[in-house]
Amino acid sequence: MHTLHITKKLFLFSMVTSQFGCSNGTQQVNRLPNPNPTAPTSSSLEETEKRLRAHVSYLSETIGVRNIAYFEKLNEAAKYIEEAFREAGYSSTNLTIIPYTAKYTGEAFKNEYDTNKIIKGNPYKMTIIEAIVNSNPDVNTNNECVVIGAHYDTVDGSPGADDNASGVAGVLEIAKHMLKYEGKIEKTLKFVLFPNEEEPYSLDSKAVDRKATAAKYGVDTMGSRVYAKMAREKGEHMEVVVLESIGYFSNEPGSQKFPSICRISLAPLFKLLGYPDIGNEAVFVSKRGASKEFADRCMSASKNAKVAFPINYFSAPHWFPILGRLVERSDHASFWREGFDKAIMISDTADSRNKNYHKNTDTIADGSVNFKEFTKLVENLKEITEGLVSSTTAEKPETEIESPTTSTSTSTIAQ
Repeated sequence: MHTLHITKKLFLFSMVTSQFGCSNGTQQVNRLPNPNPTAPTSSSLEETEKRLRAHVSYLSETIGVRNIAYFEKLNEAAKYIEEAFREAGYSSTNLTIIPYTAKYTGEAFKNEYDTNKIIKGNPYKMTIIEAIVNSNPDVNTNNECVVIGAHYDTVDGSPGADDNASGVAGVLEIAKHMLKYEGKIEKTLKFVLFPNEEEPYSLDSKAVDRKATAAKYGVDTMGSRVYAKMAREKGEHMEVVVLESIGYFSNEPGSQKFPSICRISLAPLFKLLGYPDIGNEAVFVSKRGASKEFADRCMSASKNAKVAFPINYFSAPHWFPILGRLVERSDHASFWREGFDKAIMISDTADSRNKNYHKNTDTIADGSVNFKEFTKLVENLKEITEGLVSSTTAEKPETEIESPTTSTSTSTIAQ
């Protein structure tokens, strides 16, 4: 997840809150027939946790820092992901390796943790990994698909247990679960892992598209932007869920941080409005319009899941100064740039909660991943995914402005 330093004005906050809403409508989701319709047993949860831990451990401990400056490690991560998909049952018929070239024309990037430098103009062959669960062709006549994605690179100096080995592990686990629905679902389901989300390697100061994409989010060197462009060119109708730092949860009061103005915390104000200061929720991040409606559907499916997990949301107008940038802080913004408005991010809020964010302490040993809670969230996400690729029967939930509640509420968490 990108780092974003934000200064907020109080009047700006008061204006933006009028744009936020709390979803209170109940939306029933027709789920696919499940071979095991009961809630997961304790033993199955333990098996899920074991797999998640193995993925996070390998990516953050065995491989460690993975980006262009550590290019062999980045490629090792891509190979690990490919092999994990194969072990889950995906084969050459539904597993695709998508190469692209990231070129840097503007600068040699300083690596503060190593003497490695990016060479000016040096092209790098990057790898996107895509695993597909095919839909029923008699039903999916509109080329509709759902993407569950995450980035697998890290910033310099950080092994990235939470950011973003947790997101990768979540994608791999959901993919393993969903393969049994091959040929039975109404929308094609794609699990996609992207390289090159993190700065500075997702940027190029002289890239043609940089100014047009607000400089930081969705530039041409990012794997997610390359993939989104390919999807647009193929005429796909796509809904996207990006998993970004989803492993850090705490029940300690004060574990969730809030914005400040001139170093004065706004936490008392947010508490007065009913916002929790306990960092035990997953936050659904969207812009307004179709993105927010898609987030509503995901949250409805989450509320109906057998494995409950506390959720919250942050939604802001995409065009709004400063706060509009808050909702762009990962790969989902690449899809917005290519016209796929039904894209959201799910996150533990990263640096608004996890003190290890983008540090060399983003490790399992330093507590960056709470595997018990992480496992529950992933089980919840499995059911959200099932709902997204099957029919919905109820009308769109109404949205109205009110104070947040503890289960699904407007969040002011800085993403």
